[in-house]
Amino acid sequence: MKSLPVLIKLARRKVDAAAKDLSDVDQKISKAENGLRALKTNAARESAGAGADPLSIEMLSRYKARVAAQCSGEEDALSRLRHTRDTLRHRLMEAFREQEKYLALEKQLAEAERLETRLREQAELDDVSLRLSKRQG
Repeated sequence: MKSLPVLIKLARRKVDAAAKDLSDVDQKISKAENGLRALKTNAARESAGAGADPLSIEMLSRYKARVAAQCSGEEDALSRLRHTRDTLRHRLMEAFREQEKYLALEKQLAEAERLETRLREQAELDDVSLRLSKRQG
């Protein structure tokens, strides 16, 4: 079966592509988490620095509302990225299963070929033995 090595190669490429995509999304998630964390840290720092000034308190409330909207958007984007990551993990597992299926088939075919070779060699030895016993007998 000449197409089996090609199928194995294609399956390995699928695994590699899925792993690369997953790695890329993991990096994006990490970057988004860091950005969200920085946004929340900055908001907390601004809240602590506002003091008791009425103007600062009013501006702080607008700032907090703007930051809350930003955080909400960032959390939504992060949620979509996590969903994408889960989808890619599933795709990677499927690619691994497909690769393992082809590798198992390759092993099974190689074992069948070895068995066939041993049986053929044994049949040839039996034939030689039979010819020798006819000559002697």
